[in-house]
Amino acid sequence: MAQNGDMRRLALLLTIVLIAAACGGDTTPSSTTTTRVATTSSVPLIAETSWRQSAVLGSDARGLLYGVAAAGQIFGPSHAGAVAVGNEDFAEDPNNVDATTIEVPTIWTSRDGGSWDRHPHDDDLFPSPGRIRDVIPLDPGYLAVGTAQGDAAAWLSDDGFAWERIQDGDFNTVTGDSSSVSSGAEIVAVAPVAGTGFVGVGSDGLSPAVWISGDGRTWQRVPQDPVAFAGGAQTMFDITTSATGIVAVGTDAGSGAVWTSPDGVDWTRVPDPDELFARSPVFSVTNTEQGIFALGTRQDDVGDILAATIWRSDDGVQWNLLPDSDLTTGRHVLTGLAIVDEEIYALGYSIVDGGLVPLALVTPDGIDWSRVEDAAVTPESGFGAIFD
Repeated sequence: MAQNGDMRRLALLLTIVLIAAACGGDTTPSSTTTTRVATTSSVPLIAETSWRQSAVLGSDARGLLYGVAAAGQIFGPSHAGAVAVGNEDFAEDPNNVDATTIEVPTIWTSRDGGSWDRHPHDDDLFPSPGRIRDVIPLDPGYLAVGTAQGDAAAWLSDDGFAWERIQDGDFNTVTGDSSSVSSGAEIVAVAPVAGTGFVGVGSDGLSPAVWISGDGRTWQRVPQDPVAFAGGAQTMFDITTSATGIVAVGTDAGSGAVWTSPDGVDWTRVPDPDELFARSPVFSVTNTEQGIFALGTRQDDVGDILAATIWRSDDGVQWNLLPDSDLTTGRHVLTGLAIVDEEIYALGYSIVDGGLVPLALVTPDGIDWSRVEDAAVTPESGFGAIFD
């Protein structure tokens, strides 16, 4: 939380490329033996009472950001106080405007949240095609996850500047089945889980996929549960933990889906008898003192966006859909949620006159929501991540 009542906030922007991916279904240093644990400490960043754009992180390539994390215990001149992750798209032939582009996993670092530097690219460390989908702070350092060369991947860093691509473990071989080898898997989100270490969720083709690690270095792919993961084209987009266990959210053939687990290994699909998640992909889930909140969007039968959606639950099993209002009705999408200064922020974008406008909603209690004033930011963008 911020100190002395100051609002210290940083929001990262998603470009139209990332937004299209979300709606469309996706929508090296030497090894060390450092023991890493997750941390929730915050970094004092830009003191703001209103929103403004901090920086445009990019070059001539189209860049997109998926996540941001801060590790306050290592904030200083020799360590990155904040890390942003995503990818940049580069043309295979820069001289050809019609050339195919390739996604390159990308990391940006900042000491103050105001100025950012792109991590030097290394083909061995960040092989393409690929992208980094999530990053969390550790003690010390950071853990990042995503995909590289078409397979699930993870990276570790002690300071945010020097990174190591993790080679230990089977990211694409399902545990207990050496004949089951997959290509095309992606870890979309990762979270620390007591008693397990870390749990990553994502997709493998048209199926949800789960990985576990005790230390962030050695990973195992969890066997596919034919009951919990039965259905149509499915993806897990996000994961959170609560007093009742792990909650993961995503999509199933265009509708929202929720799964729960006590340990990241055994999973149960949450039933939806009232069709609260019908035609409503779920992109984000976060546990707060006011309950567990999930965010997404509602679509019609042909996929046109009708409204932003917010669900709330006490246990991850029984859910309530917050009623539509003037704030949510319309072509709005919510993709991220965070707590800043004891307020809950829901972030995303609106589609206005064919363009994109950042959208941020805020509530002190999870019940009464209001819209944050529009930020003066780059056109064709939306809020993607926020931290205190």
